[in-house]
Amino acid sequence: MAVWAFNGADHPEKRQKIHESVKAGKSRFGWSWEPEHDLNRPWTDQHPRQQFLRRIRPGDWIVHINTPSHGKCITAQVVSDYGFDGGVQCPDGVWDFRHNFDVDVGTIVEFDRGDPGVEPAVNLCPRGRQHRVKAAEDFFRTLENIKSGETANLYRKAEQHLRPLTRLIHEYHPRKRLETFLAEAFKRLPGVCHVEETGSRWGTDHGTDLIVDINPLAPFGANLTLVVQVKSFEGEHHSTHAVDQIVEGIRHHKAHAGLIVTTGDATERLTDSVADASTEQAPIALLDADDVARLVIRHAPDLVFAETRPGGA
Repeated sequence: MAVWAFNGADHPEKRQKIHESVKAGKSRFGWSWEPEHDLNRPWTDQHPRQQFLRRIRPGDWIVHINTPSHGKCITAQVVSDYGFDGGVQCPDGVWDFRHNFDVDVGTIVEFDRGDPGVEPAVNLCPRGRQHRVKAAEDFFRTLENIKSGETANLYRKAEQHLRPLTRLIHEYHPRKRLETFLAEAFKRLPGVCHVEETGSRWGTDHGTDLIVDINPLAPFGANLTLVVQVKSFEGEHHSTHAVDQIVEGIRHHKAHAGLIVTTGDATERLTDSVADASTEQAPIALLDADDVARLVIRHAPDLVFAETRPGGA
């Protein structure tokens, strides 16, 4: 499935007519004012310049750039092979834009070339009359962005790297080392006064790996106690044992809230269990997969990234 871009015509009225034609079900291309320009007829000197049109097939997409006006685009999916008809009448009286393809009007999408939903890899700034949009997947993602109002930007691209970062954290911090790693991350959170690793105590940890004292209004007010249960998982996290543990931790330490942190992907079974155990008096939250990476990047980037200095790497 290919994506073809046609540049806008050289006159506002022509662009308007092409726009109207697409909305009526026909995508058109110019340089076709003479009958012999028909690519189905015997070869002429004009054929090589338009021969690319024979490569367009049903299922491909055509996007008309700068149509109906500069910066605007209209696109639709092709449903026929190349055709040649009477075209549309131009301001100078000549009938042109006879090269055509039927398009599915139900697939039409209109957007601004500068819309924030346009993925950066999609080239909608043609230097000639036409070109191929090589980043087809990004083009289709652009259409979804436009329809849903999403923004294509660095943030969305960066989101794709969160899961691999969590996997690296899991890989390099097995078992108890993960608790120590997260303890260091929690120490960097705003309002955190103290973090204790309960694994260093004698006897049972009462379902708690970390005890975090928080005072967001320090030096005013009393500290709040958050108990944390850390789970080192790879893949989907189905077990609800952590929920039983955090409930025990809240009860034993008289904590104000509980938090389960897992490097795995929380399943519906786990999230439902957390929701059922959470109460207004002692809410329980869940951080999984991407959330772990977000926590570290936002509050403790030094734990995973080397410090950079001016003039150095």
